[in-house]
Amino acid sequence: MTRGYSKDAKQICLRLHQNGMGYRAIERITGVSHNTVINWVRETTSLVCESEESLDEPEVSKTPHPDIHHDSIVRVTVKNFQIV
Repeated sequence: MTRGYSKDAKQICLRLHQNGMGYRAIERITGVSHNTVINWVRETTSLVCESEESLDEPEVSKTPHPDIHHDSIVRVTVKNFQIV
């Protein structure tokens, strides 16, 4: 029998790490092994990298902004972006 954690526990740990908390501190607060948190972070990072590789190049166009009086403003539009 393996010990499983809920999706909520995983999300909480990932959010704590994203906000700068260390792995062992997350372990002390949540009771989830720091090794498990490390694995979740690695898993999430590799999923994000894989999805970024599959994205098309962003469309870049020079569009003047009506409120700013510069010669040109570069507006970047990213398509097919998803948060994992």
